[in-house]
Amino acid sequence: MTKAKNFQKIGSIAAIQLAEKSTMSDYELMIALNFSPPSWKTWKPFLIQYLTLQIHGIAVEKEKQKYKITYDKKQKVWNSIIVDDTQLVQS
Repeated sequence: MTKAKNFQKIGSIAAIQLAEKSTMSDYELMIALNFSPPSWKTWKPFLIQYLTLQIHGIAVEKEKQKYKITYDKKQKVWNSIIVDDTQLVQS
């Protein structure tokens, strides 16, 4: 039960980090989340699934925006883009 709670917390922190910076390398996100390389290797697939399969509502600079997070496996780069309601309907 505590793993699920910790995972959600880590996922939320990761989403906030990505919303604030818009592009981060794997290494930058690993460091920002205080992971060691062995633990990152374990958690990363779960984070990819959690972060990329949903739209995240995040308040950045006191304004709530909706973000779509993507991961490029070849370049090992995370990206976040702001989406609006019209883009959500089209998807």
